[in-house]
Amino acid sequence: ALQSILAQTYRDFEIVVVNDCGTDVQPVIDALDHQGRISTVRHAVNRGLAAARNSGVGVARGRFIAYLDDDDCYYPEHLETLVPLLEENPERVVYSDALRVVQVKDGARYKTVVRDRPYSNDFDRARLLVNNQFPVLCALHTRTAFSAVGGFDESLTSHEDWELWLRMSARLPFEHVASITADFTHRLEGSSMTSSMRPDYLRTAEIIYARTAADAAARPAVLQARAQWLANLRASVGSAPAQSSSARPAAPRSAPAPTSAAPRPDATFDCSIVIPVFNRAELTEQCLVTLAAVTDGPTFEVILVDNASTDGTAAFLATLGGDVQVIRNAENLGFAAACNQGARAARGRHVVFLNNDTIPLAGWLAPLIAELDADPAVAVVGSKLLYPDETIQHAGVVFSRDLPLPYHLFAHAPGTFAAVNHRRELQCVTGACMAVRRAIFDAVGGFDEGYRNGYEDVDFCLQVRERGGRIVYQPASALYHLESQTAGRKTNDDANGRRLMERWGAQWHRLGDEDVVLASEGWCSRSPDGSDRKVLTQITDPAERARWEHVATLQHALRTDDAATARRLLSAGTEWPADASVQRWLDRVARLLGVAADHGATAAHG
Repeated sequence: ALQSILAQTYRDFEIVVVNDCGTDVQPVIDALDHQGRISTVRHAVNRGLAAARNSGVGVARGRFIAYLDDDDCYYPEHLETLVPLLEENPERVVYSDALRVVQVKDGARYKTVVRDRPYSNDFDRARLLVNNQFPVLCALHTRTAFSAVGGFDESLTSHEDWELWLRMSARLPFEHVASITADFTHRLEGSSMTSSMRPDYLRTAEIIYARTAADAAARPAVLQARAQWLANLRASVGSAPAQSSSARPAAPRSAPAPTSAAPRPDATFDCSIVIPVFNRAELTEQCLVTLAAVTDGPTFEVILVDNASTDGTAAFLATLGGDVQVIRNAENLGFAAACNQGARAARGRHVVFLNNDTIPLAGWLAPLIAELDADPAVAVVGSKLLYPDETIQHAGVVFSRDLPLPYHLFAHAPGTFAAVNHRRELQCVTGACMAVRRAIFDAVGGFDEGYRNGYEDVDFCLQVRERGGRIVYQPASALYHLESQTAGRKTNDDANGRRLMERWGAQWHRLGDEDVVLASEGWCSRSPDGSDRKVLTQITDPAERARWEHVATLQHALRTDDAATARRLLSAGTEWPADASVQRWLDRVARLLGVAADHGATAAHG
């Protein structure tokens, strides 16, 4: 932490280290303080984060105040990014973005499994009234603003930064800088500052809600979101941490389970894992045995829905014990209906839909549940799925720019490929492994059973998006997916495709998102021979990348109904890629928006 401050490109700073009656760190400070920038405050007793920060500000001599916890770090340009904004206008609070470094215990050390960007929000006080919107290390404000609101509330043992932002935002505007200038550590087993205080969050959230009740009273959406947030926190606090075998599917044993296990009224789980099956008993057994061996963290039950299997599946399911429910159908009702049946029987706060032809990898479940628990706006979370050869089967679903045809992003790329290993928000993820907020699933009405083993997950995600829910791809959750192992999986593809087009085809211009995602990674979807066939191509030329970024900008404008920006791009002689599929799409968009045909054609040819 200290080294990251000392490496700042902006050099006019001091450092105040507050030792809150912890381990003696003076030797570390002495070894680094070659320029006399570091001063120290030491508490005789442990007084907590709020008091420690107040003590630090109390001896600070700078005009501006920034914060850094000792398990986090700044990037070299952090201060240089934020300080000029306050120098230009000190009557505000500015904040940047930070990467979350998710770590898991690996023997005696911690291993980073993913770096993602969970917070990147332009300021909205209504959202701040529900929960915090940025980590404390991202913020910079004046000492005057801090003194005016009275500093951190030392009665709060968590959420003290969120409560301070609420008081400051009642007086000052906040400005978001969408640049990543720092990172903070999140250890899934709870040892980091950002992950170890869950039991206290409910108490302090209730205090903050009570203090700001008058501000929230006139905002029905805020009141509803607050109720959901408190419900999530209460459920989280009420669930035990990792349990023994009562929260795991037991190994096969001789005593059979009931045909349809009745839910125990006293059972509570973080999630219910719903697995629809049809034959392939060996895959189901492989999935369950691996799941039991590698899954830790959230508590869960397993619900298996047998769609009238004719092999040894029924006999195998009868051997299962522990927190397992088995539902048996007299006929094959299909994937959507089986998932809906499992969800109706679920006793968990969230529902995780899992194919039986998946093989979970260690730590796969916790990141999914953490995403849903961290932000009530996140409704669906999908995993990174790998083929057995370690290449990508699923890293999120995107839509072609010209027709609402979904496809898997970066399919068959190496699993180590950088673009598939960071969190991103998308319109859809696959139902092969999908965690869903229970209330959202019920509100949408579950999967549309008119689809038969195809596109029901895509349709569901689009319906969630229509209701304002957010869809997240989280690669920290990883599994192998053998894909399409069930007999008849592709039989109804044509009918499913027609149903998807009938429902969403009229919104083709709003669904296309492939270029928004690909251009941000330096790739494009190109038609090399002028046909409808597309090939993913990496962009190396800066001028060509700018042309594809224009495509992405237009795509984003269409998705957000920003017709003015779309018309400007089409009519202003914008340089576009010399690609036949792009040119056809531009002409089609021009006709849709009523832009003169020659303008669209001129733009398309640069």
